[in-house]
Amino acid sequence: MNTPSEVTPKYPILDDLSVSHTVLEIWQKTTDIIADLVNVPAALIMRVHPDEIEVLVRSDSVGNVYRAGERAPLNTGLYCETVMDTLRELSVPDALKDPQWNHNPDIKLGMISYYGLPLTWPSGEIFGTFCILDIKENYFYPKYRELMFRFRDSIKLSLGTIYENHLNTTEARQAKEQIRTLSQAVEQSPVSVVITDADANIEYVNRTFEWITGYEAKEVLGQNPKMFQSGKTPPSVYKDLWETIISGDLWKGELQNRKKSGELYWEHAHIAPVLDPAGNICHFLAVKEDVTSQKRQAERILHQALYDPLTNLPNRGLVNDRLEQLLIEAQRSNHLVAVLFLDMDDFKKVNDSLGHEEGDKILVQAARRLTGAVRDGDTVGRLGGDEFVVLLGGINSASDAGPVAESLLDRFRRTFQLNGRDLVLTASLGIAVFPGDGENAAELLRNADTAMYHAKEQGRNTYYYFTKSMNREVSRRLMIEEQLFGALARGEFHLCYQPIMAIQNRDFVGAEALLRWSNQAIGEISSDEFIPIAEQTGMIVQIGRYVITEALGRAAQWRRNQEKNFKIAINLSPRQLRDPDLVPFIEDALQQAGVPGECLELEITEGVLMSGHSYIDQSLTAIGNLGIGIVMDDFGTGYSSLNYLRNYPFDVVKIDRSFIHDITLNDADRVLVNAAISMAHGLGLKVVAEGVETEDQFVQLSEQGCDFAQGYLLSKPISADEMIKFLETQKN
Repeated sequence: MNTPSEVTPKYPILDDLSVSHTVLEIWQKTTDIIADLVNVPAALIMRVHPDEIEVLVRSDSVGNVYRAGERAPLNTGLYCETVMDTLRELSVPDALKDPQWNHNPDIKLGMISYYGLPLTWPSGEIFGTFCILDIKENYFYPKYRELMFRFRDSIKLSLGTIYENHLNTTEARQAKEQIRTLSQAVEQSPVSVVITDADANIEYVNRTFEWITGYEAKEVLGQNPKMFQSGKTPPSVYKDLWETIISGDLWKGELQNRKKSGELYWEHAHIAPVLDPAGNICHFLAVKEDVTSQKRQAERILHQALYDPLTNLPNRGLVNDRLEQLLIEAQRSNHLVAVLFLDMDDFKKVNDSLGHEEGDKILVQAARRLTGAVRDGDTVGRLGGDEFVVLLGGINSASDAGPVAESLLDRFRRTFQLNGRDLVLTASLGIAVFPGDGENAAELLRNADTAMYHAKEQGRNTYYYFTKSMNREVSRRLMIEEQLFGALARGEFHLCYQPIMAIQNRDFVGAEALLRWSNQAIGEISSDEFIPIAEQTGMIVQIGRYVITEALGRAAQWRRNQEKNFKIAINLSPRQLRDPDLVPFIEDALQQAGVPGECLELEITEGVLMSGHSYIDQSLTAIGNLGIGIVMDDFGTGYSSLNYLRNYPFDVVKIDRSFIHDITLNDADRVLVNAAISMAHGLGLKVVAEGVETEDQFVQLSEQGCDFAQGYLLSKPISADEMIKFLETQKN
C-alpha cells in the first residue's frame, strides 16, 4: 500500500501552498454570507489533496453537517469530484431523482441538492471547489448562481495573490487585496454592497446600491449610513448591530430604510468587520438585499393564514391565539372571558336552493352584523361554513354575556337582503365562560359549541349557557358513535318482533321488526338514542339492510309455518330513502327470502316527506310497484298528514300511541281517533292502532272499526325464537 506521499495525484495540484489565517477569515465570512443569502444549510470551500478532498472553510450556518478539516477519499462519486473532473459548474437540483448520484456519500448526510464551481491556481493546477448544498430540492436560481460566480472570482484572485507571492506577501497586504477584489467581484452583484472605514464612513458602494436607493455613489461617499435610516427600525436593532460588529462578529438582520425619493424599503443586511494584520477593525463590509416585495408577500401570506378570505374575519387559528391571550390576561386581572359560538339555522337550505355564491353573500352580511354588535376590543371570527365565534374579554360576570348574545341573535332576526329578496334567517348560540366552563381555548370552544347544539335542539333562534349535563350528553353521544362503528360486524344488533292482530277476528297477521343494540362497553342502548346518530353518520344504510334481510328471512319462515300471508313491518329512515340502491336491494332481498312484495310493509314518518325532495316520490313509487305496503307511522303527530296521505301512495296509517293511551278516558282523543279511522277508510286505507295496553282500549277500537292493533295487551316485543312459540300457541 502506498503512503500518502507516494500516491500519484489524480489532478495537477499544488499541495504545498498554504492559505493565511487572514484570508481564511475573509473566506469564512464569504461562506457565511452566501449560505444566508441563498438560504442553504452549507456553503463550503473545498481543497483537494493527492488522494483526498478537505473541507477547508465551512459556513457557520444552522444545519451544516460538515466540519472544517474533515476529509473524504477521492473516487467515491462526490459532487465536488465531478466539478474538478470537468472544470465546469455543476447543479444537482435533487440527487434522489437522478440515478447518477445514487451512491453519492453526501446523500447519506442528507444533502440532496448541490451547486459548485471549480477553483484553480493561475498556473492551471486545481485548488478545489466553491459550493453550496441543501437538504431539500433546490434549483439555485440564476441570481444566486451569479452571486456564486462573483464570490468565486474573489476567491480566485486571492489564490492568484498567494501563488504569485509564494507566501511572501504579508497578511496585511492579503487583507487589502481581498477588499479590492471583493469590490471588483460585487460591482455587478444583484445585491447592494457597502464598504466603510472603521468610523463607519462610506468608502465604496456598488451599482446595485445606487439603483435601489436612488443615491449616486458621489452623494454618499464619506457619509454615515445613518442618512438612510427611516425612523421605523427600533433603536434596539441598531444597538445590537453595533455591539455585534465591533466585537468582531457578523451581524445579520432586517432594516427598514428610506430611499432618496422618501420611499420606505426593507433590506436584509449582512454586516461584518474586516481586520488588519494586527487584528484591529479597519473596515466594515455590508451586503444587503432589497426584500421589500418579499416582505409584502409575506404579509399577504400571513393575512391569508390568519383571516377568512370571504369575510375577512379572524379564522380558527387566529381565534385560538386571541382566546389564549385573553385567558392569560383574565388570570392576571381576575376577570372572566366568554366564548359565544353561533351557527345559522338551516343555512344549508340557502346553499341548496340559491347556490353557494349567493350563500357567500349572506355570510358576508352576517359577518358585518356580528362585528357591529360587539365592542371594539372584542373578537368576531369565522370558524368555517356558517359557524361564527365571538370572544368577550374583561367581563365581571357570566351574565354579562347574555345581553350580547341577545343582541347578536336580534340582528339575525332582521331580514337579509339578497338580489331584491328578503330572506329570514335566524341563528342559535351557545355560551361558555372561563374559568368555570373550561381551562383552555380548545375546551371553551368545544363547550360553547355543545351549548349551541343544545340551543338548536330546543327549537333554535335562542341561546344557552353551557352546563355539565350538556357535556355528559355529548360524551355519551361520542361514545355511542364510536361503538356504533363495527357494531354490525361484531354481531351486536338483533331484532325483536311485536305481533300485530286483526281486531275483528283476533287473528295475528303480522309483526313489526324492532332493532335492538347491546354493546359490551355501554350496555343496552335504546333505538331512540342510537338511530339518529346512525342517520347522521350514514351507518343507518348498512344497518337498515341488515334489518331488511333478517326480518324477511324470519317472515318467510313464519309464513311457511302458519300457512298464511304473514306480514312483516319495517321502519325506513330518511337516509335510507336517499340511497339509490335501496329499491334494488329490497327487490333482491325479497327474492333471496322467497317471499312476495306483499309480505313487506315499510313504515315512514311524516318527517321523511317534509323535505319535498324528488327522490322521495321516485323511491316510494318504485317500492309500491314491487307490491310492498307503505305505512305512515306516528299518524296525527305532524301538521300536514292529511295532505301527505292524499299525495303519496300509502296503504296503511298507524295512529300514534299518544292518542290511544287516553281513548277510553278522554273524549277529545276518542273523537280524534274515530275521525282518523273514518278518514283513512274513506281514502281506502287500513288503520293500525299502536300502544294498545288495555282490553277497554281494544274494545273501543273494535267498535270504531279500527283494522289492526299492536301493543302490550297483545304482546311485548319478543325474540325470533319466542315469536315461533307465540305463533304456535295462537294456532292451538
